[in-house]
Amino acid sequence: MLQLCVSCIEIYPSADGSVMLPYLELQHLPFHLCSIHIFTILYCTYAKGSITENNKKQTILRIIYPTATIGAFFAIILPSIFNTTIPVSQAFSHPIAYQTFLYHSMLIILGLYIPMSGEVSFSWKGYRQTMIAIISTGVLAIYLNSMLATVVYKNEEIISVEYVTNFLFLYKTPIGIALNTKLAWLIYLAILIVLAFVLVFIFYLALRKKKVWDAGTEE
Repeated sequence: MLQLCVSCIEIYPSADGSVMLPYLELQHLPFHLCSIHIFTILYCTYAKGSITENNKKQTILRIIYPTATIGAFFAIILPSIFNTTIPVSQAFSHPIAYQTFLYHSMLIILGLYIPMSGEVSFSWKGYRQTMIAIISTGVLAIYLNSMLATVVYKNEEIISVEYVTNFLFLYKTPIGIALNTKLAWLIYLAILIVLAFVLVFIFYLALRKKKVWDAGTEE
């Protein structure tokens, strides 16, 4: 887990050459959906109380189930590392490529195992909690992407903005297609929202007749 957090940190000399300093590019901050699960998994692993007794763990695991599975699946079939970290020519030679594949594969296995374990109860309440978490994370990602952008000025006026980060792929698609107009970005954002609602709904619907479904947890 520590390796996942620090593997993108590089060591460079300071300006005067007197010391070597660590440097992490902003795009590698852990604010993508799959990266955030590093911390949700740590919480569920080390927080007090068993899964069946801890309501917070139950809530988080309900959210992890669809988001980790869906997010990791798309991360594997649409690997953004080839647009941001390494060239395609290093797909089978760079450690980051193998790390990315293994981490996201483990997320898929974890996500699918959560309902299979029988320790987490599901209901439409969990669906609402999941969508609230996704939308909240999306709003946060928009702010972070905007705050960390590089602004280009001319005569003290903003003439362009260069996005350094692309958390949750909200300003550019995972396969590198730029969104050149405001309308294109809004359409892309709408597609992401609809896709999230539909895919998470399907994941919860798949459990509707399973033993883990507990209608008694509805509010």
